Amino acid sequence: MKTTAPCDVPTPFERFLLAAPDAVVDKFFSRWPADLILRLRCVNSNCFMAVEAYSSRVWSIERSLDRWFFNVPAFLEVLETCGGIVSGSEAQQHFARHDFRGSDLDIYVPHRGLLGMGRWLKQQGFLYQPSAGKHILFDAAAIMYASAAGVDVKARSKTSANGSNPYSTFNFVRPDKDTFQILGMDGAHVQLIVVRGDPVEFLIENFHSTGVMNYINSKCAVSLFPRSTFINRHSFVCQDTSRNAPVHDAWKAKYRRRGFAVIGSLDQFPSSVEIRQWDRRVGDYLTWVLPHARSCMLLVKREPLIQNGNHFEVLTLNSGVVPRGGSLRVGLKFLYRCVSQILSNFFG
Repeated sequence: MKTTAPCDVPTPFERFLLAAPDAVVDKFFSRWPADLILRLRCVNSNCFMAVEAYSSRVWSIERSLDRWFFNVPAFLEVLETCGGIVSGSEAQQHFARHDFRGSDLDIYVPHRGLLGMGRWLKQQGFLYQPSAGKHILFDAAAIMYASAAGVDVKARSKTSANGSNPYSTFNFVRPDKDTFQILGMDGAHVQLIVVRGDPVEFLIENFHSTGVMNYINSKCAVSLFPRSTFINRHSFVCQDTSRNAPVHDAWKAKYRRRGFAVIGSLDQFPSSVEIRQWDRRVGDYLTWVLPHARSCMLLVKREPLIQNGNHFEVLTLNSGVVPRGGSLRVGLKFLYRCVSQILSNFFG
């Protein structure tokens, strides 16, 4: 007599995740750390579907950016074309499941993306607000900046400029803020930051702490120190805080208000695998990568979202190359390691 194979019966927990109202599931998962939620995807197909549904709601790129733009997919297309990324508070709150909202949107582009992104922002109703020393017209200001930096902003080349200043900021504001607030679009200030070379390399080399080393590109959101930042709520200082101390004091106070412990050179140094790696890579097993497009298939082969990610290294105080007041040195691969080895050999 033939018997049919027994089918898997969902557990009560799985039935809850699949059948409970979205608001109830969201409230339930709000107390879970993000890494545990993502691990739940691997249990079985029921858990996978439940977590994917939850992820599509709380890690939705439309939800993160719809206060800034009517058409978020169109913005992502322009971001791809310009070779840019979104970073700062808006990228951080995307991973943090919107437990706070930033006041500015920081868009980082290489020189080749400056004109294209600035013109697109103007088409979306933002007005260019010239800062001191910049031309009152955006196109003129962009071309004058490029001329001073020794690059062609209309070129598609990815080569970096020869100028001494690694970045420049172009401000855009929404003029009729009250009208847009009725539509829930309260984002009113965009900082378009043009950098020499790759914006991700700029982030690695120049951001003040590990807590802000997160970014959004056209396909996914990336966090370089996710466990330290979003699980342990630690932000390790990576820049010289003795220079322009009031500025550093301001960002430290802001992140402490958000619940982060800011770890400097005089603070107790907590253990974390993310900060004991001499050789890291954007997209490695320590990185969190959240795709904008969710999958409804468990066994689907997808191309890696981060290919040939930037290599970087994380050095601690005993390396001798950590900046004054900082607890870590984060930089591109080999640069600071070589200096550390020279100092070690010289001073023994």
